[in-house]
Amino acid sequence: MFRRIMSPHDSTSSRPPLPRPRLLRSATALAALGAALLGSTPAGAADFPTVAVGPMWGLRAPYQMIGAGAAANVHIPHLVNVFGQAAYGLPASDVKDASPWFFELYAGYPLSWEGEATLAHADNQYSSTSGNTTTTTTEYHNEDTDTAEMLSLEGGIVSGARAFRIAQPDDATTGTAGSYRDVSARLFYVMAGIRYAYAWDDTARNMNVFFVHAMSPALGVPSPGRGESRKVLTGLTQDEATDIAKRPLGVKAGGNLVMWKNAFATLDFEVAYLPGPGTWAFTLGNTFPLWF
Repeated sequence: MFRRIMSPHDSTSSRPPLPRPRLLRSATALAALGAALLGSTPAGAADFPTVAVGPMWGLRAPYQMIGAGAAANVHIPHLVNVFGQAAYGLPASDVKDASPWFFELYAGYPLSWEGEATLAHADNQYSSTSGNTTTTTTEYHNEDTDTAEMLSLEGGIVSGARAFRIAQPDDATTGTAGSYRDVSARLFYVMAGIRYAYAWDDTARNMNVFFVHAMSPALGVPSPGRGESRKVLTGLTQDEATDIAKRPLGVKAGGNLVMWKNAFATLDFEVAYLPGPGTWAFTLGNTFPLWF
C-alpha cells in the first residue's frame, strides 16, 4: 500500500492556514484605522496651516483694560483642531490681588472640504488730473481660485478675573450702612460650539475665521457669609456694584479677519453675554500669526 505525501504547495492540501497572532491582527487593524483617518482627508484640508502661532494684543472687557500675549492654532486634518490664547494685561479692576491673566482653550473635530471661487484681482492703478481734481482708477479682473473650508465642532474653557463686592447687612438699630469688602475671583466658563474657517489663494495668509459658542454659568464665584449679600462690580472701571443675574446660558460670537490680502495681521473681535454673573463682554485687537 502506498501513501501519498502532500507537498506544502499542493493545491489539494487540506491543512488549515496557521492562525495569525492576536497582537499582529490588532496592530494591523490600528494601522488601517490610522490610514483611514489621515489618508482620507479631503484635498482642501491640507491647505490649512498645521500650526499658526504669534503675538496678540487688545481690549478684553470686563477682564482687562488692555492686554498682550500669544495665540496658537494646531490643525491635524480630519482628526483634531486646537485653538488657545493667553494674555497678560492691566486688570479692569483696582481690587487688590486682581489677576492680570486671561486664557482660553478649545479642542474640536474638524470637517474639511475644498472648493473654488471667482474673486476680483487688481491688475494696475493709475491717476488722472483734471483741474483741481485727481482721480485714481484701479483695474480688476476676475479669476478662479481654489478655496478650503473647515467646520470644527468643539468645546473648551475660558477664564478671567472678576471683582465682587461682599456686603454686611445694614444695622437696623443705629441706621448705619453695613461695611463691605471688594474681592477678586478667577472665573471659569465651559464652552461648546462651532468654529468655521475659510481660506483662499495662498491659504497660509488669506484665511478668515468665525465662531459661535454657548457658555455655562461661571464657576468660581465667591460665596458670601451668613447674612451677607454679594454683587458684581461692573463697567470698564468696575466701580458700580449690581446684583448677579442668574441665567442658565450665555453666548459668545466673533471672528478673526485678515486686514488685507496676504495680511501679516488679523482683526480680532467678539461680543459675549456672560451668564451668572450676567455681564456683556467685548474684545477688539490684533494677532500677528506665523504659519507652518
